[in-house]
Amino acid sequence: MLVVAGIAQIDPRRRDEVVAAAIQVVRKTRALPGCLTFTCSSDLEDPDLFHVFLEWQSAETLFERLTEDRLAAIRKRLDELGVRELSIQRFEIASVGPVV
Repeated sequence: MLVVAGIAQIDPRRRDEVVAAAIQVVRKTRALPGCLTFTCSSDLEDPDLFHVFLEWQSAETLFERLTEDRLAAIRKRLDELGVRELSIQRFEIASVGPVV
């Protein structure tokens, strides 16, 4: 399993536009083969900070869809939306189970 998680700091003046775009991306991504979970949510204390969390069946299922052209389009759209900071990390998970 692959987990992708991070944050995006947005321009507060563009919040509604960012939320609308995020909803579209989340819906499309959730429908992709291999995507188990995709959540994008606003921080409880900072409404201009968004948390991104995705679970993929494997790194391969993600990277089959994340081509250089697709990455360039994503970066361009983030710039257009005024995203100020983006920090996304990947975590390759060997096992999953309950906390308690």
